[in-house]
Amino acid sequence: MAHYKHYIGVTSQAAFCSVPLRLDSYSDCQYGCSFCFAKSRGGNRSSSPNAATNPKALSDRLERVSKGDCRSAVDDMLERRIPVQLGGMTDPFSPWEERQQTTLKLLQILADHDYPTLISTKGTLISEPNYRAVLRKGNFYVRFSFTAADPLLAARLEPGVPSRERRLQAMATLAGDGASLGVRFQPLILGHEDPAVQLLPEIKAAGAKHVAVEYLKWPMEQSQHHSVLLSRHLPGHLDSYIGLGARRVGREYVLPAELKVGRLSYLKRCAEELGLLFGYAENDLLHLNGFNSCCNAADLFLRDAHFFDDNILARLKTASTRKSFDSVRPDVWRPKHDLLVYMNSHSRNSEGPPNTNAWLSYLAAKWAAPPWRGGPSSFYGLRETEERDAGGLSIFEASTDIPQDVATRSILFAETEEPADL
Repeated sequence: MAHYKHYIGVTSQAAFCSVPLRLDSYSDCQYGCSFCFAKSRGGNRSSSPNAATNPKALSDRLERVSKGDCRSAVDDMLERRIPVQLGGMTDPFSPWEERQQTTLKLLQILADHDYPTLISTKGTLISEPNYRAVLRKGNFYVRFSFTAADPLLAARLEPGVPSRERRLQAMATLAGDGASLGVRFQPLILGHEDPAVQLLPEIKAAGAKHVAVEYLKWPMEQSQHHSVLLSRHLPGHLDSYIGLGARRVGREYVLPAELKVGRLSYLKRCAEELGLLFGYAENDLLHLNGFNSCCNAADLFLRDAHFFDDNILARLKTASTRKSFDSVRPDVWRPKHDLLVYMNSHSRNSEGPPNTNAWLSYLAAKWAAPPWRGGPSSFYGLRETEERDAGGLSIFEASTDIPQDVATRSILFAETEEPADL
């Protein structure tokens, strides 16, 4: 198997995400989920055979960065100890891993450096003894993904994925080792909110402390294989989206923020009554989360980690109800090297010279973008005022205060002593 050249990079979500550093064990995934965002968005998909990451490349890179030799924005983020998301584009525990064990080798390297790492998977191999041994000595937060829908529909939407029961058992095994566990309902199928509520006690019993929820985003490219399968399994669903006012964002139809908040309010309340921390995993709802790390709450689970806050989200999460582009302090950390080289697949992993002005210009353009391009006016509860900041950009006003961390922690640590490092 050839080595995967683009195994690490900054995702195009860096304008909104506090953990935009992704790491993948393989260039492709053996799971056939019909809603796969990586395939529907274009991503790093090709007709080329699957390639595995060379673990030595990661080891050498971390060693070089530890000596202060940073040559790209990725290196800058590694030096800053911004968490990596292992499984950002492909599942690190699909069946290839049984033979290749590339993920196991990457985990060993990350553990040796005590590097803060979020692991995203639908696989159960992670609960095998050799993986558990590495997880126990490292700085990891494991997130299992579930399709929130009627179990029979979920099985059709994610063929080849271990059953829900096997994933819950894998979670329980890791929880027994003291692992920090979260769950992602990705996606939640519209009209299947009740099955999602019914799944909450099961993930709680299996050891989850946090659940993040994201509705299905409907891909635009209806001719693609996965989109055809999606239409077959969810007949009439796209018409329902359009009838409910779904808008096109990039290559997908996205439900209106107001509709999502309304439908998720009961799910959120049920999660919190169980003692689960709830996270909105929708871009236009991220500012409603009462923790600092996007939808994943990694700031509550990972040691010695920093989070990327030179982005739109950090500006919208300020305590003030007035949101302006210049509201982030001027000494905010940003990479020394150019971030823009990672914003599309054609320039991924290129090394760039210092160019912070270009990143700020990119963010400013995002700030000024209309709702269908993801500007602040697309975020729930924000409205554009007639005021402008010093740079001439609009100032937005929130209808309510953004929840703060203290409320989040009171839910998460209600029955245990709050960790000293928080």
